[in-house]
Amino acid sequence: MIEKIKNTFQIKFVGDSLLTTMSHAFIGISGLIINTVLAIHYGSNGLGIFSQGLSVYMLLSLFSTFGIHISAQKYASQYSNNSEQLSAILVNSISAAVIMSTVVMGTFYLFLEVFPLALVSQEVYSFIKVICVASPFFALNKTLNGFFVGIRSMKIYAAIRLLRWLLLVLGIIYFSTFHFKLESIGRLFIIVEILLLFILIVFTKNYWGIFSWKWVKVHIVFGFKNILAGFVGDFGTRVPILIIGYIAGNEASGLLAYVLTFAKSILMIPQALQKNFNPVFTKNWYENKFDKISLNIYQVFKVSLYTVLPVMFLLYIFFMGYTSLFMPPKYLDQTPTLLILLIGSGAVYLYGPFSTLLIMAGYLYTNLLRVLIFTGINIFFSYALGLHYGIFGTAIAISLSLVMDVFACNYFYKIKLDIQLIKLTVGQLFFSRKSNINGL
Repeated sequence: MIEKIKNTFQIKFVGDSLLTTMSHAFIGISGLIINTVLAIHYGSNGLGIFSQGLSVYMLLSLFSTFGIHISAQKYASQYSNNSEQLSAILVNSISAAVIMSTVVMGTFYLFLEVFPLALVSQEVYSFIKVICVASPFFALNKTLNGFFVGIRSMKIYAAIRLLRWLLLVLGIIYFSTFHFKLESIGRLFIIVEILLLFILIVFTKNYWGIFSWKWVKVHIVFGFKNILAGFVGDFGTRVPILIIGYIAGNEASGLLAYVLTFAKSILMIPQALQKNFNPVFTKNWYENKFDKISLNIYQVFKVSLYTVLPVMFLLYIFFMGYTSLFMPPKYLDQTPTLLILLIGSGAVYLYGPFSTLLIMAGYLYTNLLRVLIFTGINIFFSYALGLHYGIFGTAIAISLSLVMDVFACNYFYKIKLDIQLIKLTVGQLFFSRKSNINGL
C-alpha cells in the first residue's frame, strides 16, 4: 500500500503527509489537554465560556484573514517554479492581509461597543473582548503559513502549528494551576501569535519582493470571493456549540465541546492529506493532467477507507478510558453523543482530502453555494433537534449535515470539474473488486 502511494505521489508527498499528520495529531491531543485542564480547574461552566469564546475568536480570525491565505496557497502552488512571482505573491498577500484584518477588527470592536449586550452571557462577552485581539496576528500567520503550503515547505508549516499549540498548552496549564482568570488565557493567545509572527517573518526573508497594488488586488478579490464560503463554512462547523449554549447554557456547551474534541480528532489524517493534496491537485489541474488527478483521488481514498474503522474504534476506546480516569461521570454519559458524531466524522475522514477542489480550481462562487447548503442544514437541524433533544440532538444535526455535504461535493464537482467523486472512489473500488472476482 505504501509503495503504491509513493509511486503515485513520489516520496515527498508521503513524507509531507506523515509530517503534517503528526502535527495535526499533536493539535488534537493539545485540544484534549486544554479542555481537560479547563474542565478540572474552571468546571464545565468555565469550559463552556472558553469554548464559546474560542469559537467566536476562530470565526473572527477566519474573517480577518479574508481568504487571503488560500489565495497565497493557490498562487504559490500555481507559480511554484517562478521565484519572481513567488516573491510578489508573498509580500502582497501579507499587505492584503494587513489591510483587511485592520478593517475587520475595527468593525468588530465598534460593533461590541455599540451592541455590548449582543451576547447573552456577560462572562462570554468579557472573554471575547480579550482573546479576539489576537485575531489580526493569527490572520497574518495563517497567510504566511498558507504560502509555505503552496510551495510545499511542509516542515515549516508543521513546525509553526506545533509551536503554537505547545505554547498554548503549557501556558494554559500554568494559568489554570495558579488560578488565573479566564481573561488571562485570552491574553496568552495574543502573546503566542505575536511571537509566531516574528518567527515566520524570519523564515520568509528570502521571499520578500516588491509591493504591487496589482497583486494586492488579486489577493483581495480572490479572498472576497472565497471569504464568505470560508466564514460560512467555519461558522456552520462551530455554530452548534453556540446554539446549544444558548438553548441549554454554558455547561451543555462545555460538554458538547469536550465530545467534539474527540470526534474531530480523527480528522487530523484527512486534514493532513488535504494540505498536501491541494498543491499537487492545483499544479495538475492547470497543466490539464486530469488522468493523474483521478488516479490520485482513488489512491488517497483507498488509504482513508482502509484506516477509517480501526481509527474510529481506537478513538472510542481512548475516549472511554481517558474520560473514566480523568473526568466526572457526566462526561462519560456523553458516549452515545460521541458515537453519533463519529458517523459524520467518518464521512469527512473519507472525503475530507478532496473538500477544497472547487477553490483550487477557481470556482469560488460554486463552493460558496455548497457551503451555504451545508451551513443552512447544520443551523436548522442543530436548533430544531437541540431544542427537543439537547446535546444528543445537536450531535445528530452535525453528522447529518456532514454526510449531506459529501453528496453536495459530488454533485458540484461533477457539473463544474467533470470529476465524479463517488464514482472515482467507491465506484472504482467496487469495479476493481468485481474485476478481480471475474478474473478468478
